[in-house]
Amino acid sequence: MVHLPLPQHPYFSSPFGGQVGFAFDQALREREGLLPQELPYLSQAASHKRVAEFTLGRVLARRALQGLVGDAALSWPILRQAKGRGPSWPAGYVGAITHSMGWGAAAVASQTQYRSLGLDLELIHPPSLALVNRILTPEEKRWLAAQRVTDVALILVFSAKESLYKALNPLGAVNLGFLTAEVDFGPEWKRPGPEIWGSFGWRLTRFAGEGFPEGFSGQGVYAVSQGFVLTGVLLEQSPLQAKHI
Repeated sequence: MVHLPLPQHPYFSSPFGGQVGFAFDQALREREGLLPQELPYLSQAASHKRVAEFTLGRVLARRALQGLVGDAALSWPILRQAKGRGPSWPAGYVGAITHSMGWGAAAVASQTQYRSLGLDLELIHPPSLALVNRILTPEEKRWLAAQRVTDVALILVFSAKESLYKALNPLGAVNLGFLTAEVDFGPEWKRPGPEIWGSFGWRLTRFAGEGFPEGFSGQGVYAVSQGFVLTGVLLEQSPLQAKHI
């Protein structure tokens, strides 16, 4: 088994096309960059980790929006959904925020083009048998067994499914689990060196709610940098853009 070096200073440019705003950075000073409307979402007793992640997420969300609409977005507060702890995006936009080990990323897209967006950042770590059995379908297990860098391969699959579920969940998808979908990275991701990027395919293996029948499929994007994996999934507005098997 080959392990990549411990995380140093990862860098991710946008794995999406130019129609998606994207930002990536490491944790900022506590509460630096928050807008007054966002402060009530942090209690005075919030942990340092919670404050750092919340602050970084909001700052990156505005930077991602800035890439789409310009500097006006820097004054837009990112509030919280009425139900749950997820961000409430400005009208007309969909997005996602993700954190890992003091780093974070955000992506935002226009709702006229995309129904939803999922994003996930993960630290690469050695695989465990428990994780393999919990997240992989039989076909994915066969693919993993053929890989040279199995720790990267497993976290790629894990992160891809996290991104997919983050994209599906806001749309009312139900019964989501790691075995609800199967992902396929194919052979081309295996390139030498610590930086890898490309696309992957995904397919639902069971019914996941109205509009998401078994066989519903699409594509996602991924990148690997300095011990981290970043994945993303975009669901387009037109159902004709999604393939069905």
